[in-house]
Amino acid sequence: MFAEQLTHLPVEIGDYLPLADSVTVSNGNKSAILARANAAQLQNWPQLPASLYLKYYRTGNRTEFEAPYFQRRQQLADLVLGEYIGRQESYIDNIIDGLFLICEETGWQLPAHNAYQRDIPTLPLAISNRPVLDLFAAETAVLLALTVYLLKPSLDSLDPEISNRIGRELQHRVIKPYLDEHFWWMGDGKSKMNNWTTWCTQNVLLASLLLPQSPITREQVIRKAAFSLDDFMKDYGNDGGCAEGPYYYRHAGLCLLQSLDILSNVAPQAFESLWHESKIRNIGDFIVHTHIADDRYHNYSDCPARLNVSGIAEFHLGKKALHLEDEMKAYHPEQIPRPDRYFPSIGLLTASDHQFHLAVKAGRNDNSGHNHNDVGNINLYKNGQPVLIDIGNESYTAKTFSPQRYEIWTMQSAFHNLPTVGGVQQQDGEAFAANEIEVSADPYQTSIRMNLASAYPEGAQLLTYQRTVTLHKERSVEIEDIAITEQPIELSLMLALAPTINGQYIQVGDLAELYIEGANQIEVDPLPLTDPLLLRAWPTGVLYRLRIGLTSCHRVKIRIC
Repeated sequence: MFAEQLTHLPVEIGDYLPLADSVTVSNGNKSAILARANAAQLQNWPQLPASLYLKYYRTGNRTEFEAPYFQRRQQLADLVLGEYIGRQESYIDNIIDGLFLICEETGWQLPAHNAYQRDIPTLPLAISNRPVLDLFAAETAVLLALTVYLLKPSLDSLDPEISNRIGRELQHRVIKPYLDEHFWWMGDGKSKMNNWTTWCTQNVLLASLLLPQSPITREQVIRKAAFSLDDFMKDYGNDGGCAEGPYYYRHAGLCLLQSLDILSNVAPQAFESLWHESKIRNIGDFIVHTHIADDRYHNYSDCPARLNVSGIAEFHLGKKALHLEDEMKAYHPEQIPRPDRYFPSIGLLTASDHQFHLAVKAGRNDNSGHNHNDVGNINLYKNGQPVLIDIGNESYTAKTFSPQRYEIWTMQSAFHNLPTVGGVQQQDGEAFAANEIEVSADPYQTSIRMNLASAYPEGAQLLTYQRTVTLHKERSVEIEDIAITEQPIELSLMLALAPTINGQYIQVGDLAELYIEGANQIEVDPLPLTDPLLLRAWPTGVLYRLRIGLTSCHRVKIRIC
């Protein structure tokens, strides 16, 4: 798709110009930007000693280094925006300090990414004369390039060496390794790609097109980017579904659209026509179908249950992908239920009415490096509040992306809305998938049926596990599971609100009622939370797991009202 358009490249590729000559900012936004800049002005710059970089290699802890690393960059961004909006050179000295601190870092890559090949042990320290181009080295490059783009007159009036230094660092740390090295995320035409491909590619394009480069360099970058974007697209379904979930959609599908926006800006005759491709349109439309209300999204894989609400990127790129000329209207779930949608490439069904938002994930247990063993999982919200939940994931550590990944409880099927059969949980891998999937819909109900047996290893001795989930519009949601096995079955249901159990009837807070047929016992486990990432999504600090023992006929029906 992208590489095919290279024959239409212009003779000379110009600068990327993301802003008009003048930018209007509302008084409210200007006040908020300046407040952040004033706060950043009072902060000391975080220190990043080599011993802190070594912490990850020694202990596997990511946050001790990453917290000050990201704080340093956020602080600079806040100051730059304040300077650009205020235009009074109030923050310029502090900005220069931040720029030179970052330029003097030995490496811009995170300790967890400090390797030259995929899936090999990381090096203890960064090597200054051979940069690793990871997600955040590329993002750092864009931060510095945008700083020069926005503030070059002010910086040059003090000393042109400031801009020149940044230009040299970008050449050494990003442009040269991008063109001379091959990092796994660039793609080889065969391996499976993920969000790294578009996330890094977008930022390399920005860094190389915002600041002066030779015409030859710009063309080389665009040609390499086009092949990487095509390699990413080969693993994406035509329906636009993101296997990595709504959070990583913003670094996967959305970064693809951002890359296209950059390319069609500097070479419209080559790339503008791609906005009319149905696959591009579907990628732009995906995030609408996983949104519930406010900052709530249907989450799966390594995706929190609460995200920042969609911003300017989703607004601008969604309009372009969907060819919308008028301003997009705010979505009010209580007024306009969105169309139900099934994404066969990832096995995701989303359906809603005026009170329920339902998502059911079929698919398989091999969603890139962010997989959870969650085939058949159910996510249900009522009136914008959680009934059946996907917990999300804890803060990343070395264990998260190691062979011990599935020792982490949030990755396990027993902590999703799924059965455990004879003590055996689902297993990770492409072979462990749902099959016999059927989706049906009419004006009164939407339903998905699947067989979950293949998601479990042989030790479960599971001949079949038929799950049917139905949204009866404006009435209720029904889950029916029928299994054939000689093993006992315990069904987990994950809740954010404390349940009250009265026989086969369960009250979930004051939000919903569950009526269960086919259970011989129901118990509840409180799950106290300590991880900061989980606490951000679930600030009450405790979740609940219902454990429902099925009767010997292995048939259970749950109606949720």
